[in-house]
Amino acid sequence: MRFHSNLNLLAAIALCFCLVPSAVKAGVIVDAGGADDTGVLLGPGVQPDAAAMAFSISDTFTNVSISAPISCVGCSGAVWLHQTSLGGAAQLQDLVSAQVFNAASSTAPLFTNLTLGPGLYFLLATIDSGFAVWSGSLLGTVNQMVSSGAAVGPYFTAAVVPGFAPFGDFDVALGGLLHLRVEGSQQVVSVSAPSTWLCLVGVLLAVLRLRRPRLR
Repeated sequence: MRFHSNLNLLAAIALCFCLVPSAVKAGVIVDAGGADDTGVLLGPGVQPDAAAMAFSISDTFTNVSISAPISCVGCSGAVWLHQTSLGGAAQLQDLVSAQVFNAASSTAPLFTNLTLGPGLYFLLATIDSGFAVWSGSLLGTVNQMVSSGAAVGPYFTAAVVPGFAPFGDFDVALGGLLHLRVEGSQQVVSVSAPSTWLCLVGVLLAVLRLRRPRLR
């Protein structure tokens, strides 16, 4: 009989977890933007060949999309999403995603349907031919919208980028930010008052049943 009572107690505890609603909160994670006071001209011959914008998040987000105003004039290249580090310490295993970039303008997201965990990330644009402009803003004019402990900046530039872009020799650029927008969905767990009371009553009944003296 005690075995069945223990099962009742476990069932009551499990009921508590079932009664905890889990909501998905979608919105802006990072939005570094503002007046186009500055920017980076990218491309071989104009130098730098690549630029990277850093951002960090402290929670896990799903259905993440990343966009940046990178205007391309007869160019070809790639966009990369890398995490942890740039330069000599960069590892191929830290590459999140990469794709060819040759659009006339980048109004659509560069990346979609990503799942990002807590950590430091770099959005990179590398230009192999032609040239592109990644719009930016001076720090004093930037509207930074961050959520859940997210942070932005600084940005980096590189004159020569090998085949694996994060291995490039990047230099930090101070005094401004490149435009960057990251959106996604965050799992939010909350306990409503009725659910809390039902949970407590269920556990109490199970404990009383467990402690009830058995008839011989």
